[in-house]
This record gives sequence, C-alpha cells and structure tokens, in this order.
Amino acid sequence: MRLTYFGHSCFLLVLGSPPGGATAKPGVRLVLDPYLSENPHGAVDPAKVPCDFVLCTHAHEDHTCDALALSRLHGATIVAPYELAEYFAAEGARTIDLMPGGGVDLPWGRIQMTPAVHSSALELPGGQNRAMGVASGYVVRAEGRSVYHAGDTALFGDMHLIRRGGLDVALVPIGDRYTMGPADAVEALVAAVFLERGLDAARVLCGLIAAPSLKDLGPDLDPKSELQERLQAQSGVAPSYELVETGGPAHDRWFRVEVRHQGVLLGEGRGKSKRAAERAAAAQALAQPPRAGTEELQP
Repeated sequence: MRLTYFGHSCFLLVLGSPPGGATAKPGVRLVLDPYLSENPHGAVDPAKVPCDFVLCTHAHEDHTCDALALSRLHGATIVAPYELAEYFAAEGARTIDLMPGGGVDLPWGRIQMTPAVHSSALELPGGQNRAMGVASGYVVRAEGRSVYHAGDTALFGDMHLIRRGGLDVALVPIGDRYTMGPADAVEALVAAVFLERGLDAARVLCGLIAAPSLKDLGPDLDPKSELQERLQAQSGVAPSYELVETGGPAHDRWFRVEVRHQGVLLGEGRGKSKRAAERAAAAQALAQPPRAGTEELQP
C-alpha cells in the first residue's frame, strides 16, 4: 500500500504496491478528493494519474475538480454520496452511490462512507449553488490496513466510533474557518491514540508534538504545577514568583524570575517570556537539593 499526497485534500492510494516504490504492476488505484489540474500546491495533469476509483467526499469544486476527467480518461468508477453520484452518472460516469454509515465490499477490500460535519453543493456560474446532499468521509480497508479520509469536517464526538476495528492512517483537515483547525486535529489524533493504546501512549504523542518547541523535553512539561502541588501539600502555601530583571532589544527580550516559598529563595530562571522564565525557575527549584530553612520537596 502506498499513499501519495498532492496537496489540499487530494491523495492517491495504491494497493498492492511493493515497499520502497519498486517497479511492479500496480494494484488497485484510488484517488481521494480529485483536485489535480487546479491544485494551488502544484497542478498535475489528470492524464498522468491513472486510477480505478475516484472517491469524492462532497461536491465542492476543490474536492471534485477532476472527477469526471479521471473517469473519462481512465475508466475510473466515481464513489460519492447519493445525490453527487447521480449527478456524475448523468454526465456519463460509472458510479457507486453511498450514504454515511453505508459501504460496499469489492474484490480487493471495502469502502465505508463516514459522516462529516460540512456542507455539499456544486458551485455553478453566476455565484449559484446546487445542493448535493450531505458531506462525508471514507474508510478504505484493504490488505489488512485501514485508511480514514475525513474530507472537510469539524471535529465531532462520533469520530471515536470510526476507529472501531483500528485505523492505520487518518487524513484530517487543518484548514480552520471552513473545517477543523490544527488544534482540533491534534485533539482528534491524541484522543484516537488514547482510545487505541491508552494514556501512556497519548502522553508520549503529546511530548512528540510539543518537543520541537521545547529545548529539553523532560518527563514533566509543567514544573510550575508540580512545584505548587508539592509545596501546598507540605505547607499549604503556594510559591511566589517575582520578575527581577529584563533585558535585550525589543525584538528579542528576555526575562529573569525568582521563585520563593515563605520568603526563601528556591530558584531562578530566564526565558523569552515571563511564563517561560517562571517555568525555568520552578524547574531549578525542583532540581535543587533542600536549602537551609526549607522543607525537602517530596516526590
């Protein structure tokens, strides 16, 4: 199985392809959301993308642009929600019509249509729209693997049901404004990993996502919270933070903060923001041996 990304929501899924792209007769080829010839990420001639099936999640032009061209050039079958499939059939294409929750078994595997929270309409000349039923996503199951293409959608609670039976790949939007944004996409991913593999795996994933923005990814990403919990458990008094120095040019400021507990200095830290400096001070306090006049911070 090989997956190629053309940009936007357009993918080519090739089944039966050998690892490493070795030369061999390709298996079944599926184009998902065919946006090739006008794709702003790099136009591709539909004639150069042979395929057997074209899966359209909904009717918007950036998800159906080359569906008919691919069908006519390569004899591909178009899979789409019922009303959209009927439109393509009237244009002479061979189609499979589905609705969310339904699916079709084929000699090589199964295509399952999933719900999506979005609209679906053909964009006609003169600014007119022609409603085309519901938007959707797909789960393609073949060769013992499952690929979920969410189409255009908001984050919704029933996504956790889509993962039943396991998912190997999830293709979700991050566009914002018209679909779920990056934050919701990450939340969906973390939730899927948590449900599939448990809390420890979800924590590891969160660390991997956050790691590029941290200088040192340690076992605890929030030393301020840890320090506060320890000190309040021991004395009932939270630590206090004081900004003691700032410096640097306006475009590259730095901050130095001291953390104290009941008047005793526990640590200091420096960072590009006051919050980062406070976290650095808390981390130093947690790493320091107990000082005179302070209680030992019990783990």
